[in-house]
Amino acid sequence: MGFDDVALSSMMPLVRLMLKNEKRRAELERLLSSSLSFTAPERFLARILLVTLIITGIVVSLSLVLIIPNYEFFIVSFRNGMAFNSAFLPFTIKVLIGFSILVVPPLIFLMLYNMPKISSSDLAFKIDTELPFFSAYLSMMVSSGLSVFRAVERVASISILDTTARVSRMAYMRFKAFGEDPISALNDVALSSPSKSFMEFMTGYVTNVRTGGDVLHFVNTKLHDIVSATVERARRGAEMLGTLMESYIGSAVILLIGLDVMYLAQTVTPNGNALAAVNQAINSNFMFGLLITPMITLAFMYLGEVSGFKTPFTDYRPYKVGGIAAAIAGVASLFFFVEWFHGNLANRVLLFGYPFDFTEVVGITLIIAFTPAAIYGSRIVSQRWELEKELSLFLRDFTELSKSGFVPEKIFETLSETRHYGELDPYLAEITKQVRYGEPLRNVVNSVMGRMHSYLAKVFNWLLLESIEFGGARPEVLESLASFSSDIVTIQEDARARMKPLRFVPYIGAGILILTLAIMLSSIVSLAAVLNHFPPSTIDLLSTSFSISVIINSFLMGFVAGKLGEGELAMGFKHAIALTALTLVVYMASPLIGHMLFGGLMANSSGGFP
Repeated sequence: MGFDDVALSSMMPLVRLMLKNEKRRAELERLLSSSLSFTAPERFLARILLVTLIITGIVVSLSLVLIIPNYEFFIVSFRNGMAFNSAFLPFTIKVLIGFSILVVPPLIFLMLYNMPKISSSDLAFKIDTELPFFSAYLSMMVSSGLSVFRAVERVASISILDTTARVSRMAYMRFKAFGEDPISALNDVALSSPSKSFMEFMTGYVTNVRTGGDVLHFVNTKLHDIVSATVERARRGAEMLGTLMESYIGSAVILLIGLDVMYLAQTVTPNGNALAAVNQAINSNFMFGLLITPMITLAFMYLGEVSGFKTPFTDYRPYKVGGIAAAIAGVASLFFFVEWFHGNLANRVLLFGYPFDFTEVVGITLIIAFTPAAIYGSRIVSQRWELEKELSLFLRDFTELSKSGFVPEKIFETLSETRHYGELDPYLAEITKQVRYGEPLRNVVNSVMGRMHSYLAKVFNWLLLESIEFGGARPEVLESLASFSSDIVTIQEDARARMKPLRFVPYIGAGILILTLAIMLSSIVSLAAVLNHFPPSTIDLLSTSFSISVIINSFLMGFVAGKLGEGELAMGFKHAIALTALTLVVYMASPLIGHMLFGGLMANSSGGFP
């Protein structure tokens, strides 16, 4: 017996009870269908119930192992107010963990139960992302005299519109395997689609066919509406990114400043042992500055990823270089900390006559390690943007030459020899050379497409091939493609223009952060040294501990500037280096700033913050 068979036989009474409500059953069946999961509701529920039961047994057993031997000690210590005393703390932690993990099985059940809804939402997002290209393809094919179902059949066999191809294959399967007529197959698939825009598009086409309407006019009108909706979505995305940037500065930068000031104030007015207060302030700063704030930064980068306008393709080449740079920076920083600073943040290393502290070494290491990634990432993204723009211009010129009666092969050759298209030129030269050798145009263009690291460039080339092969390179079909490609590139450029001012916000935030901490550390640390008679080593330890979190968070702010300010995380490498360099310069100049503002109060220190 398989796992599903065991689940059905053991969980069927509970499954029937849960599906007794017809409304719940219909909703679950709809979600499973829209997520392209060919699973019956009974089988789905039985499966997740058995998984939850198994996990519950494991969790309850582990919970009992943690609670039973330690419960009496915990109760006694809790009643006497000593539960968090160092002697009883291990018992308290084990008991609290034992009770806390009991919430795991319900959470897992809820997560598994809602997986169809999550999958359906993700599928709808992907379909909506590909819908402008799909509708442009249908518009060109209908203009060429090809039926929509024939176009859908073509889409089902390609990989460039991956999600739409999966939906198209369902319609083709209904037609071939179940004998449905093409119109009914399209209508049924559209009605079960999680994307409202896709459903309206396909059901509208079906209605026009059944009523004898003007299909071409309908498809072209819907294409215009979809492109307009994409423009509006890009505009809303840019506004959302602006809101996210403002929220990020408030939640990360300002909060970090406020908490650092509070932690530093503990060193001036300690409640008990002064050195213990310093250690507590350092530990609290490490927890928030090196754990909480980076997590906030990652959360805002994720929100920027899902909020802005994007294509369903990611070029991972810059991130591979960035990963290598991160590994080098991490290993080098660890080596310097162990070998140069002997595991003590209070130590200094004399190089070139200057006493470097660990913060300065980490900052310089990050700049050196990530400079190749910044150069490479910026170059890759700029090349992709230029390729997409030049390809749009090429399609416009291709359309104009087709109106003069040129065949496609001759158009490629003529434009390659008479025009310059920047990043597109090497690809055009390769196509022209292979065509002269007698290679079929489709094979040559498909080969070149495989080397392009741009989703838009691949889609435009695919649409061009389809318009040549099925549209006969008719001027009206090519005109539709040229206009569409120009609209899409304009949407991208307009979105980047709207986001451009946002890239400077992290620089302002980092400047406020480092200047504020320079002033606060110059005053508060010096005041603490005078009042509590701290030795210079303690002052160095306190200053380096707080400044290292500033350097790390300034570095991460660069990725926020790249993602929310330029729409590309790969562009964040250069901003990360720039912000790290800015913070490092201000940090190294902080003794001068401190002497200018608090000259009579300055405590002795070496390098960086006083």
